[in-house]
Parts: sequence; C-alpha cells; structure tokens
Amino acid sequence: MSPCKTARMALLVALVAIVSMALAPRSALAAPDPLERLIQDATSASGAKRVQAVEALGNSGDPRALLPLIDLLHDVDPSIRKHVITALRTLTQHLKQVYTHLAQWIDSLLLRLHIHLAPEPPVERTQYPRVI
Repeated sequence: MSPCKTARMALLVALVAIVSMALAPRSALAAPDPLERLIQDATSASGAKRVQAVEALGNSGDPRALLPLIDLLHDVDPSIRKHVITALRTLTQHLKQVYTHLAQWIDSLLLRLHIHLAPEPPVERTQYPRVI
C-alpha cells in the first residue's frame, strides 16, 4: 500500500474512532456525568445553589453547557440572569480558545499530510505495438 493511502487510512480510522467515542452510549455502571449534575443544580429551588451551578457551567468549557445556560436567561431572578450572562461570556471565551487550538491543529495536520500525500509522479507508460 502506498504511503499516501496508508496516511489517508490512518486519518480515517482516527476520525471514526473519535466520532464513535463521542456517540457511544454510556454504560449504566459508568460514573454520573458532573455536567448533568450542574445542569440539575442550575434549576434548583435554592438561589445559592443555582448561582454556584451557573458559575461552574460557565467555567466548565463544555459546549453542552451552552443550551442550559441560554435557557436560564429567562429565569425569574434577575441576579441569576446576571450570573448567566457572565457565565456565557466565560464559556464563550473557553470555546473560542478550544476552537482556535483545534483549527490550528487541523491546519498543521493537513499541512503535514499534504507533504506526505503529495501527488505521486505519473507512472511512465510504455508504448506497446498495437496488435490487430
């Protein structure tokens, strides 16, 4: 197998593995997701508990925290809404950093692959006499 095909196959395998891990169902025996706990706490009756959960969601850097925080923008308590706005700003900054690092990594990977996946020189074909 040519180095070009080998590199493409390795990249494809890596991408399939990453997507599979992200979409794999969680085992019932797995530890509970801390983000789920924070999302539950953010809708708690206790104002202090909600504030702590909102701040933790903002600092989590987890994109799954975005929608629960957006939902909390309509909270009846104005202080919670204020904390949600701050948390959304913080989360957005974290996600921008992750996106920037990911984009740089992908660019460098593509650059390296381009070097290794440069088109192979054309195969020289020999002219055979035509047999009729």
